[in-house]
Amino acid sequence: MDAVFQFDPLVGGFLMAAVASVLLGAVMRWLSASIGAVVPPRPDRWHSHPTPTMGGVAIAGATLIAFLIGLVRLGAVDFAEPWAPVLLVSLAMCCVGIFDDRLQLSPLAKLVASLAIGAFLVFLLASTAPAGSIPFTDTLIATVWFAGLCHAVNLLDNMDGLAAGVALIAALFLAALLVAPLGPGLVLLLVVLAGALAGFLFWNRPPARLFMGDSGSLFIGAVLGAASLVPVLRTQIAFVSPAVLVVLILIVPLFDTSFVLVLRRLAGRKASKGGTDHVSHRLASLGFSERSAVRILYLLGVVGGLAAWLIGTPRGVEPMALVAVFAVLLGLVGIYLARVPAYNAEDFVALQKSSFAPFLKDLAFKWHAGQVLLDLVLITVCYYGAYRLRFDGPELDTFLPFFTSSLPVVLGDPDSAAAYHTPQIEAFAEAGVDLVTVLTLTGTGEAVGIVRAARAAGLPVAVSFTVEQDGRLPDGTPLSEAITTVDAEAAPDYFMVNCAHPSHIAQALTTAGDWCSRVVGLRANASARSHEELDTATDLDEGDPVELARAQDALRPRLPNLALVGGCCGTDARHVAAMWGDRVLPSAGSSA
Repeated sequence: MDAVFQFDPLVGGFLMAAVASVLLGAVMRWLSASIGAVVPPRPDRWHSHPTPTMGGVAIAGATLIAFLIGLVRLGAVDFAEPWAPVLLVSLAMCCVGIFDDRLQLSPLAKLVASLAIGAFLVFLLASTAPAGSIPFTDTLIATVWFAGLCHAVNLLDNMDGLAAGVALIAALFLAALLVAPLGPGLVLLLVVLAGALAGFLFWNRPPARLFMGDSGSLFIGAVLGAASLVPVLRTQIAFVSPAVLVVLILIVPLFDTSFVLVLRRLAGRKASKGGTDHVSHRLASLGFSERSAVRILYLLGVVGGLAAWLIGTPRGVEPMALVAVFAVLLGLVGIYLARVPAYNAEDFVALQKSSFAPFLKDLAFKWHAGQVLLDLVLITVCYYGAYRLRFDGPELDTFLPFFTSSLPVVLGDPDSAAAYHTPQIEAFAEAGVDLVTVLTLTGTGEAVGIVRAARAAGLPVAVSFTVEQDGRLPDGTPLSEAITTVDAEAAPDYFMVNCAHPSHIAQALTTAGDWCSRVVGLRANASARSHEELDTATDLDEGDPVELARAQDALRPRLPNLALVGGCCGTDARHVAAMWGDRVLPSAGSSA
């Protein structure tokens, strides 16, 4: 075996652990059958034939053998390094798993054991922290994290080859991306664990001939949970917190556990009660084969690891943008999978009995909430991206406060809009202006905020919306609805429409009503192109002044109080002259 390490200790450790795992797996398969450690088929399990368990002993044994040999070869035998407590608590959790495999411990007993071992781990890791100790809050979080990840991997072990493959991927990404804060010992431990899992998959791939049991899932969860705490507690990584990287790398067990616990709660079931209600099972219910369901979750693990790699290195990728998009997409997948029945038509029985059932049911079953959330995230990401494109280096730090303060306005919050525009409007009032006019508004929230700010300053205000080619505001709101909404919440003195061709405005006027009488002004674009087309145009589309005037005249019968007519983008004196000519428009408040 010494020759295996001659070309590379890590590769050699991986291969040695894989071979040892295959051999030990054969031994445990025979031994489990001999002592009756066999799991029969059950309604709450996915397998269909009796299968030996306790394969986790083979995983732990292969990991330990390859790790100790590799540690000597690396010359990293230093018990003051964090690998020692990580290995110790992992073996302790493996023993808890062995007891559970043979004696069927209660869920509470396993939880208490994992919390106690987790607290002991944090105590041991405190000596390696930069300050020599860990704050109390961090200690609690770290303890819960360790216990939670142990049980997350335990819950993930619900389909042949799933937990082993996902953990293999996570171990390799942790070892590759967190080399410096982990140290050589922990990197080696994670690599040989990955090797042991690769060897175990020889026995555990569908259809499984050997299960890892709780001895395996708790051991694997302990190694991953304990190792992932070390970079978080010891140091910080440039550009992004190591906690974010860890969560992305371990996204599959975290997502599956959160998904199952929430839905079991909504179904009025105990969180500890097993069942075929995991993400993998719901994928199978959608028509995917067992192998395909497992591979999809493998792919999710790889995507999470690659996302961690992208944001953990200075490659120009914005961490906030990537994490936000990843989280929203994962949330949408969760909402979709939640609609797949798993509890015999009782999926949301607890939800249906709650006082807030209508709201939560709508949130869970309809895509609208997810779409709104995705819109908000994408708007935020794009707005931040615009700041990054415009400003760089010290300039970005200078202007980021403006991004933070203006983001709620962009998202359409009236109160934030009022607060944002109040200083400007108060300055207008002090200067003695007689009217506040706001042009090219794309949503109702900012309009309401501006009107409120103007009223507080004692100034009259005119609100002017812009519309797209379909007559709707850029956020999709019909012009009639936008005017009615603003009037109901904070009525301005006047409404106008600007930065749109008369043909676009005509689409909005197909819905007649009292709201039409509130529009007193039009400032039309010369071009009939859309805003998107104008933004990318390389030439100035001046249109035809006479045709523009005729198109605007056609709107007059439907706007009885139209009193102000003028030009916007692409217009000049020729267009304005054609609009007015010998015409005399009625004053506001009169009828045409």
